[in-house]
Amino acid sequence: MTDREVGVLAIGAGPANLALAVAIEESESDLAENTLLLEQSPDVKWQRNLLMPWARSQVSFLKDLVTLRNPRSRFSFLNFLHSQGRLDEFCNLGTFSPYRWELSDYLQWAAKELERVQIRYDARAQSIEPTRSDDGSITGWEVSLVDGDRIRCRDLVVGGGRDPRIPDVFGELPAERIVHSAQYRTRIAQIPKDKPLRAVVVGGAQSAAEMFYALHQNLPESQVTMVVRSIGLQNYQHSKFVNELFYPSFVDEFYDSPPEVRKQILGEMRLTNYAGLAPEFLDQLYTMLY
Repeated sequence: MTDREVGVLAIGAGPANLALAVAIEESESDLAENTLLLEQSPDVKWQRNLLMPWARSQVSFLKDLVTLRNPRSRFSFLNFLHSQGRLDEFCNLGTFSPYRWELSDYLQWAAKELERVQIRYDARAQSIEPTRSDDGSITGWEVSLVDGDRIRCRDLVVGGGRDPRIPDVFGELPAERIVHSAQYRTRIAQIPKDKPLRAVVVGGAQSAAEMFYALHQNLPESQVTMVVRSIGLQNYQHSKFVNELFYPSFVDEFYDSPPEVRKQILGEMRLTNYAGLAPEFLDQLYTMLY
């Protein structure tokens, strides 16, 4: 067991915390040498169990870790492509939507390019406790890892992502009969391709539709059914006016709004991500079924 103290401790090495790490790395202060990211996996991968070879990002590559903040940064997606010798080919594709595996490779590349900020892999946080002064005010945080190590910090950033959630109605089913999207590629690889099964995909957004599409390739002898709440699959909201909600400047506007307004905004923003499919993929899916 070891104890360590840092200035900034970030839990998780996903896109949000990597963007923060890059911003700190590029700052002129000595904070970078005193910043640590914890990642529970052995490497950086974005949506590792949904990296189907045909799956594309739903977000423009210009919204990478750094470009909107610093277009001249060496940590940009375009510089990644240049370093890999693929910039000409990517330009020739004529798309703003890279393949998901390529964005995942970009995140891993950016993590390795950090020179001052450190990332510790295979490090899973177990508990977080505040540290207090004599008058009871919070002065920092102490994070305990599952291996017994403890790390103290002044500033703590939690970007650990989401945990898989199985609806209660399926709670009685054996674990081997349930596959969450966060487990898809790992679990599906354990099933013989020629084994005839009846598979039901529950959900009507992008991840569910991608699994439905992939199952026709991964288990071609199986009967695959999709169950959705709405009358049918639909596009997510992607008008240019709605996308202004994702401007960095909108963050302050959102948090300066009254609670009831924020609740309404979040309800409306659900249509931009969690309730629909990318239009191009919706056409691809319909064509496959036809």
